Amino acid sequence: IQLRLRLLQFTYVFVQHYHPFSANNSFSRRQSISTENAKESSSGNPHQEHTQAMSLEQTLPLFLALSAVQNELQGSTITEIWMMLAAGYMAQSYIEQVVVYQNKQPGLLDEAFHWGYDKDCRVEEASEQWQTNDMFGADEGSVRLWETIREEHVQALRPPDKTSLVDHLENMASGALSVVTFKEKVSEFLAGLLSAYQPPLLIQLERGEVDGLSRKATKALKIRSGFIHQAIDET
Repeated sequence: IQLRLRLLQFTYVFVQHYHPFSANNSFSRRQSISTENAKESSSGNPHQEHTQAMSLEQTLPLFLALSAVQNELQGSTITEIWMMLAAGYMAQSYIEQVVVYQNKQPGLLDEAFHWGYDKDCRVEEASEQWQTNDMFGADEGSVRLWETIREEHVQALRPPDKTSLVDHLENMASGALSVVTFKEKVSEFLAGLLSAYQPPLLIQLERGEVDGLSRKATKALKIRSGFIHQAIDET
């Protein structure tokens, strides 16, 4: 149930983030990199409706928590393919903060990539934070390949001399760190998890019946995951 709930929560917020915008709306190249769910208002503020959806930075912990639960249930360790996806997610969240939200906070890049193993972590065992931290751990401490991949992405996001940060990130988002490729890879990741359930969890929720849950518990799951906003008595 824990995996199913986190899968539903993350799928919902990720799809909501990239909800297609109307073809009639015009955006500058800079604004359209990762704001497909935004609509330009008459006041000229391209973020007026975008703020209703969670930013990639806000959805990242949900992605990591989902991955951590999956690894724990399967008794597996993170793979190189997953590490590339996770680093790409962190990169996209950083690009969005700088290019879309125009966030100029110092240390933003380091904050986006701070995820990893902390041997001094003192959170409650089996909690979401504990699972995420443990996922990046190995017998010798932190997973070394993750440290390498993370650092490669951090360096790739630093602009060359005489190149503005925004211009560099725009080029990365349309090239080496393509946002289109990123969305495809996350979709493939989710499809792999969703296919493990027959019928798919989303269909079970639409029917109001989830395997192993009572009708009341199913309704509570729908509310907690954001599938519905409030409890409505079902007949």
